[in-house]
Amino acid sequence: MVADTRDPLLAQARVLVASYRHAARAVRREASETHVHGYRIAARRMQALLALWRPALCHSKLERRLQRAIGRLSALRDAQVYAARFGASSTIVLPKVTVPLFSGMLARWLDALEQTPDTSGLARHYRRHLARRLDCQQAELVGLKVAILDSPL
Repeated sequence: MVADTRDPLLAQARVLVASYRHAARAVRREASETHVHGYRIAARRMQALLALWRPALCHSKLERRLQRAIGRLSALRDAQVYAARFGASSTIVLPKVTVPLFSGMLARWLDALEQTPDTSGLARHYRRHLARRLDCQQAELVGLKVAILDSPL
């Protein structure tokens, strides 16, 4: 079954991809504090979206390139926050920033996503995965508690 346009997960994916594209274009036009901040938020949301869909549709190259793009703006964002917090002159020259749009990669990813069979199983997959992780964490805590109680004072 091809994913239906009424599928909320697919609709969310389309919105987040459009938001990323808009933020990337804005930061390319002007690397102002609000645009850089907006791009970093949109890019992190894209990372979360790609991670959400990874069990059904893995695109590690896109994930790596997105991570590098975010990293390239870290120093600029730090400088902007520092300048805003500790006062800066009004003559700050904004650098020309080039961030990837990933137009082709995101379009192909969305196309593949739309061809993904029924996504209702994704929620079950994550519930099962979360339950396993919680079980492992609880087992580690119990083991740690036993080790602390057994240790000599």
